[in-house]
Amino acid sequence: MKSWITYIAAISLGVLTAIFFKDNTVAASILMGVSSYSMKFGAFLFLPLILFSLPPAVASLRKSKSLNRVVFSSILFSIVTALILPLVSAFAIRYTGLQFPASSTAGAEGYFTAILPATFNEAGDSLFSGNIFYSLSKISDFLLPAILFSLIFGFALKPNDDSIKPAYNVMNSFSTVMYRIAGVYTFLSFLLIYPVSALFFLQLINEKTLLLYPALPIFYVAVTAIITLIILPILVSILSLFRINPWLAIIKSIAPLCSAFFTGSYVFSAPMVESILTRKLKTDRKIASTAVPIFSIIGRAGSATIAAMTTMSVIAFATGAMPTVYETILFSLLCSAASFASSIAGGGFEAILIIGILFQIADINLFGAEMTVVGVMPMISALSALIDVEIGLLGALLCDKRKKVYTIPKENI
Repeated sequence: MKSWITYIAAISLGVLTAIFFKDNTVAASILMGVSSYSMKFGAFLFLPLILFSLPPAVASLRKSKSLNRVVFSSILFSIVTALILPLVSAFAIRYTGLQFPASSTAGAEGYFTAILPATFNEAGDSLFSGNIFYSLSKISDFLLPAILFSLIFGFALKPNDDSIKPAYNVMNSFSTVMYRIAGVYTFLSFLLIYPVSALFFLQLINEKTLLLYPALPIFYVAVTAIITLIILPILVSILSLFRINPWLAIIKSIAPLCSAFFTGSYVFSAPMVESILTRKLKTDRKIASTAVPIFSIIGRAGSATIAAMTTMSVIAFATGAMPTVYETILFSLLCSAASFASSIAGGGFEAILIIGILFQIADINLFGAEMTVVGVMPMISALSALIDVEIGLLGALLCDKRKKVYTIPKENI
């Protein structure tokens, strides 16, 4: 059965479940528990995928002298998207004048002040804990320790000596096994999407903010659609000298994009991205194994985009006036810079961390009005993750030296 059919069916069932159990607290608790385990499963799979696939990929790229090109391409695409997308969304808000409505969480002070030191301290403890097993166990919140360990291992695994080749071959075999598991995960993950999507819609219904102010979600979705379906594909086409068909790549990647939206998690969707890159988009496995983890750290322009848009709208809500053109550009650049550190937040809180960093650096005090964004976190996390995952997907295609996505194979989309 085609993947888009199973995912649409799972999401539709999630909508019906949310509507039916909207006033049932027991059902909400059950959905929250099941969704939590479903989310953790993605992180549980991505850890061995990084540890077993990234080292042989780095070793192979070093042997073919292609590692610098892949890393440079990843960094370049991350910087370009981080500069362009937040600026587009910020000016879109500014010229439409859309103000962020007050949610049930508005007025509580101290959250954005407290989240920064707590997040950075936890990330520092994880990265420099002195216990590699503890650091690796924190992958669901912080990917960098596992990626750094795998990169170092990959540098040492370069198969340029007869004594190293057996270890390289073993790791490469494990990488093949992990990609097969990732393929099965991609095919069956619609079963995990059902409870996650049900909880997503249940939270939106119970909050009611987006239902009472439909202009906000409609505008956010419209901007996201323009970015994901027009701006990003055109940008990738130009950067690849029109050797990539990004729209075809998006069509083939319904599974990870839907998963990213409803889970708000890059980690949950990353195994699907790597599987589809190699299986449907015919990307070199060592490219996918290297680029996707890199983009999971620095390719967070989607979170910066939603953060910039939200910041502008919240300031207009709290002060009654939109920021000036200079302030709009400044806020966009600050969101862009903060996006490169936002992955330490994890769990769909990347955009919130970026907003917190911006408020602290720009010395903005809205006396708790900014807390209104917490009430609509499902929407903010969903749209941020959707754009982030698409950036990782298309960025990995750019890193492949062949840069070709022309025809749809006969296999199921």
